[in-house]
Amino acid sequence: MGIEFLRRYFAAAMLFASLAAQAEARPYQEMFPGRTDFSDGENSLLEKLDFQQGVIKLPEAKATLNLPANFYYLSPADTKTVLVDIWGNPPAAADGMLGMIFGEIRADRPAILGIDRRIQRGRLCLGHRCRHDELRRTAAEHQGCDQRKES
Repeated sequence: MGIEFLRRYFAAAMLFASLAAQAEARPYQEMFPGRTDFSDGENSLLEKLDFQQGVIKLPEAKATLNLPANFYYLSPADTKTVLVDIWGNPPAAADGMLGMIFGEIRADRPAILGIDRRIQRGRLCLGHRCRHDELRRTAAEHQGCDQRKES
């Protein structure tokens, strides 16, 4: 065995490891089969999203996330769709977002559309020290006071 063989073997092993460790993006229909509780308009937005699981690379943050099977990640572009198009926030709400993480995929819990807006505030804890009591108090104060006008 020559040095050239070892180099090729090592390069092939690295390529295989990097491919095996990449996030798996799955469409909405595959992630949540049989969901029928959304309107056609809501479904058209959800069908555009790529739900990623596993190892997620965040180059902007120089970080890698390793999500367990019951969590999924949305890219910055998909995060903007959720924040702006689905939840109705202003476009500036998505500026600088690295993505969003949602957890506990269960049949009895609606995906994205039914998630309480506290998740949006809770995601700010990622990588930061949180004051959970303050978050809970703020969420309780704001619960049920969605005053946005329908356009």
